[in-house]
Amino acid sequence: MSIGTIYEKAYKGDFNQVKVKIDEDKYSIITPDSNSRLLIHWAALGGNENLVDYLIDESSPVDFVDDTNCTPLILASSAGRLEVVRLLIGKGANVNHKTNRGQTSLHYACSKGHKEVTKFLIESGANVNECDVLGATPLHRASSQGRTATETTFEVTRH
Repeated sequence: MSIGTIYEKAYKGDFNQVKVKIDEDKYSIITPDSNSRLLIHWAALGGNENLVDYLIDESSPVDFVDDTNCTPLILASSAGRLEVVRLLIGKGANVNHKTNRGQTSLHYACSKGHKEVTKFLIESGANVNECDVLGATPLHRASSQGRTATETTFEVTRH
């Protein structure tokens, strides 16, 4: 993401600037950056719930993948953006989508110790037994992070 771009504005939650750009060029919603990420990816990563909702309402694809096969939900889960995770799942995001490395949103939430995101993903149907390309489950990812992931590990093993 280059400094000063519309993608940076989406990440920072500059709703007005993003809206102006979309009003000027409707295709900017589906124009990817150099990593194949759309505005919705950056807004989700930045935790900008209102902007994500607006982009979806303006026809941004909720499960669009970047060059590593990450969706906005995976990025929001990795960043611990619970409200954005709730919104994306509520709008139909695939909770079990896998990256190029076979990791799901749950793998990312667990590896970062995001307990509330982990809990919500599981309640929303995330597969706790899904293995990535190295054979690691979300539980493996959580436990590999030590103390910060202890509660997250408990959430995973309860299901």
